[in-house]
Amino acid sequence: MTQYGFYFDSTRCTGCRTCEIACKDYKDLGVDFAYRHVYDCEGGDWQMQSDGTYTQDCFVYHVSLGCQHCDDPACVKVCPTQASHVTEDGTVQIDKGKCIGCQFCVMSCPYGVRYLNEEERVVEKCTLCEQKIAQGELPQCVAQC
Repeated sequence: MTQYGFYFDSTRCTGCRTCEIACKDYKDLGVDFAYRHVYDCEGGDWQMQSDGTYTQDCFVYHVSLGCQHCDDPACVKVCPTQASHVTEDGTVQIDKGKCIGCQFCVMSCPYGVRYLNEEERVVEKCTLCEQKIAQGELPQCVAQC
């Protein structure tokens, strides 16, 4: 059986946010909503040396975060209607017909990447572009990176 998940290599990420925009465009998501977010992590400092020069230990890296399609997802365990479930290909999906909008899955997600669709009163998240995977294609965020 094929087991899909999401792997992100921060050493190769430039923080361009193409993955975030590609997902929003492909899923036709509104301005205030995204299934994938790129976060910037930065820090460090400059130190004056005894000779008057400065050295630094500054760093920056980026993290692209969306549903990780966990092997043992906490969100699935707490769903009272089994709307959140693991499919045969290992992705974590939501059956909107079964979702009652209780948000137990939202609260249990360690990545904070599930959202309540206020209009439909159902939870939404990254689907890893299950339609594209079924056709042998890459998810939109991966294809555009």
